[in-house]
Amino acid sequence: MLKKGIVSGIGVFGLLALLFLLVSKQDVTTQVEKNIDDNPTLRAEWEKSRLLDPQTGEIPFGIRLKEMAYAKTLPKVGGFSSFSRNENDSLVYVRRGPHNVGGRTRAFAVDLTSSSTLFAGGVSGGLWRSTNFGTSWDQVTPKDEALSISCIVQDPRAGKKDTWYIGTGEGRGSLNNGGLTIWGTGMYKSTDKGITWTPIASTQETDIAVAGDWGVIWRLAIDPSNTSEDEIYAAANGSIMKSTDGGTSWKKVLGGGLTSDANYTDVVVTSTGVVYAAMGKNVNQPNPGIWRSTDGETWINITGSVWPSNYERIVIDYAKSNENELICLARTPGVGAKADPTSSASNESSSLFKYTYISGD
Repeated sequence: MLKKGIVSGIGVFGLLALLFLLVSKQDVTTQVEKNIDDNPTLRAEWEKSRLLDPQTGEIPFGIRLKEMAYAKTLPKVGGFSSFSRNENDSLVYVRRGPHNVGGRTRAFAVDLTSSSTLFAGGVSGGLWRSTNFGTSWDQVTPKDEALSISCIVQDPRAGKKDTWYIGTGEGRGSLNNGGLTIWGTGMYKSTDKGITWTPIASTQETDIAVAGDWGVIWRLAIDPSNTSEDEIYAAANGSIMKSTDGGTSWKKVLGGGLTSDANYTDVVVTSTGVVYAAMGKNVNQPNPGIWRSTDGETWINITGSVWPSNYERIVIDYAKSNENELICLARTPGVGAKADPTSSASNESSSLFKYTYISGD
């Protein structure tokens, strides 16, 4: 009887221990799930762990191709009916390259003088040029330089369309879950249809330990209404830069004071020379918000009270059908449309605004 009692006691104890472990594991799992919602690094590691082969600890080679092949065999129901499209309608995409050499394409442009001439700028592969709609590509930036191309613009004015500019430096990307800044080497210019490129000396950073004004360039814009000067704007690292001599010299016209981190900016210029700029709200940014200028130097803050107090990166563009309308898409943590409506913990949200200029200020 004593042995039987001991065995029964051990069984009950084991059952209680098992229940305790299961409850503890559930608590730990719940805590991990809560943590990964607030930490993009942990979430990326968690998502990767779900793809690993438990026997090898590695992601199976070619699994993405197998996944896509399997997806093509799945039955389709309704097509694109939710978008008022017929099930027989389809958009057919063809890979145009550059293949396996260009890196992630962050800058793309079509030559205004020839629609068959394309440019693709990679953040790890330099600038590539095609003259046959993407059938073949040539690398036009030096092969011994790993230029991080972030933006490209062509001079749209008559007699000037052979001139192109590119900016380098990626302030926000996919490396290290978006936390790694790839500093660039300033701007480059071409005057022969983008075939050869030379660095613009005034934008070349000499201290590789800091981003500086030109370590990250978000966007470039040219004033098409100025026919007597080569007026170009650069949405640089935390500031808007202006040049009236094609980049030979520059003037900081908005923002500034931020030279160590990637700080969000954006800039566009309408056909009549009105300049709009967006400045993310970062630490020590003196001019956050949306700005409007008719000369690129005197600015009016048009952000308005409708904007939330917490906003970060903003991207802008004006409507080609009505250049008095400006569209603004912003990352507004905790306010606006949630990136994941099903998550109660995620703070990722975006907001879309439209500004319409009436008159005066």
